[in-house]
Amino acid sequence: VTHFCSYHSRRVRLIRNTTVSQMDAMTQQNAALVDEATAAVLAASRLSASLSDSYFAILATPESS
Repeated sequence: VTHFCSYHSRRVRLIRNTTVSQMDAMTQQNAALVDEATAAVLAASRLSASLSDSYFAILATPESS
């Protein structure tokens, strides 16, 4: 019985440690994806502002006759 309990305890610790490690890896991956998505949104925002500025500059330019 003591041997079984000891073996069972080791297995539970191993499974718990593996699970925690996997969850940590997934958390790190999710954080990296959030960083990438944030960078993409900021880049798109800058591009949008640049295009908007260009559009209004063209509108403000008088047409040549």
